[in-house]
Amino acid sequence: MDIFSHGLWGGLFFGRHAGYGTAFLCGMLPDLLAFGPYTLYRLASRQPYWQHGTPPAAEHFPAWVHFIYNCTHSLLLSGLIFAALWFYSRPLALAFLAWPLHILLDIPTHSSNFFPTRFLFPLSDMHVNGIVWHNRYIWGANVLALLVAYLAVWVRRGLF
Repeated sequence: MDIFSHGLWGGLFFGRHAGYGTAFLCGMLPDLLAFGPYTLYRLASRQPYWQHGTPPAAEHFPAWVHFIYNCTHSLLLSGLIFAALWFYSRPLALAFLAWPLHILLDIPTHSSNFFPTRFLFPLSDMHVNGIVWHNRYIWGANVLALLVAYLAVWVRRGLF
């Protein structure tokens, strides 16, 4: 799923606990931490990240990007972070649940060809060969579901 949608879903489901912005950010953090440093590096070195409108193939990313991606997309590691946060701040821990939601949404929307979600990393390389999130039907269903969900919240709160 695209990073912005992850933030929107995280904010929608867990924003009432420690603030919408915190949950929104927690929903995006797995991808920001995995791809952010590499993107900044590419920008700083003035190397194009996309070639002719197409993203780079997975094998063009350095091994450390794949390692960070596997770490940030592990339900096991996110569970450990949640447990630590639970003792520090329960509202923050509840907003952090947007992170595992991100992982759960990525499992069926990533293929084996491009950053498969190894959700049991480091214990297992198991992943689902899903339908890529940028497939027009998947992406369209996601956008429609977000619109309906946010509209329902706004109507329930009397904002619309």
